[in-house]
Amino acid sequence: MKQCRGSFARRKTLLNATNPGLCVHGLGAISLPLPERDAVELRKACHRTSFGKGTETLVDTKVRDVWELDANQFTLQNRVCQATLDHVLGHVVKALGISGGSLAVRAELYKLPLYDKAAFFDSNTDTEKVPGIISTVVIALPSEHIVGDVQTRFEGKYLTLSTAESSKFGYSYIIWYSDVEHAVRPLYRRTHS
Repeated sequence: MKQCRGSFARRKTLLNATNPGLCVHGLGAISLPLPERDAVELRKACHRTSFGKGTETLVDTKVRDVWELDANQFTLQNRVCQATLDHVLGHVVKALGISGGSLAVRAELYKLPLYDKAAFFDSNTDTEKVPGIISTVVIALPSEHIVGDVQTRFEGKYLTLSTAESSKFGYSYIIWYSDVEHAVRPLYRRTHS
């Protein structure tokens, strides 16, 4: 992060986002906003989220109580949603102050996390999953919830970022540099992905 001029973390609502056409292998198309019946079926297809600790990869629900799908378990079938993703990437570059503009970075689909009621993720810093990773981008799909804030900390500065206000029908995203400490506080009300 030292060579960049922007904020260490940001949150933004996507005003004209396109339904991505989320399709899970073995389940088919997933409705958005995410209804409870689809959330239940989606969770059955998921596995517990792991996290890195040093050289180890661990699963511990006292540290991270989240479900997820790997990128090879789902597709985004709506080709029009690429314009939304390009918009997000452009904002990431600008908000984080990354030199070289949008051509200097690329985004990779990595996981689809599913946060159940009271799900959380204790404070951590991202491990380098892909060589050269500089930030994490989380796109929140429509699924009504309250709380579930992401708390970020870097060099003594704190930012709390929330997707709850636009969660019923809207899309939003949260970004942070990979060396920013972050935690997801317990989520309440509806299932959220």
